[in-house]
Amino acid sequence: MNEYYQKNREKIIKQAKEWRLNHPERRKEIQKKHRKTHKEQIKIGMKKWYENNKERFREYNRQYRKLHPEKIKYWKRKWRLAHKEQERERKKKYRQKYGYTTNKKRERLGMKRLKLRFRIFQRDNFTCQYCGRKPPEVELQIDHIYPRSKKGKSNPDNYITACKDCNLGKSDIILNEFK
Repeated sequence: MNEYYQKNREKIIKQAKEWRLNHPERRKEIQKKHRKTHKEQIKIGMKKWYENNKERFREYNRQYRKLHPEKIKYWKRKWRLAHKEQERERKKKYRQKYGYTTNKKRERLGMKRLKLRFRIFQRDNFTCQYCGRKPPEVELQIDHIYPRSKKGKSNPDNYITACKDCNLGKSDIILNEFK
């Protein structure tokens, strides 16, 4: 049989292709039967394939996620609905690891920000540092001397009092360049 196959290889391959095209239902039945009888062998083969092609498989998944973000979002949501208990555990671990702000903590943070704003207004004598106007004729805001877009820090030394017009007109220009 081996010699026969070698001599008539192209003919046999052509016949097999024709049979597959002409008998799709029969082919599916044979595949189903094969999968049922060789379940364990198929699993082992898939594991070996995955081990050999791990990086290739991961790269394919990365590309798929980039191309189809809406599908990923849909499947994540579907999984979360089906695995609510696991999702609760995941969120609980996240909160323990990174901390979780309750409403009371948020309120305290808001109060700290208000106190900081007031201290900065006090330091600058409730005066716009660009044009020199004072309230009630203008609304005062806090501005960054070195803008955050140009790697300026968010600390009190980098804050300055500015009126709304000057602050919006200044945009992300450094104080020295604005004057």
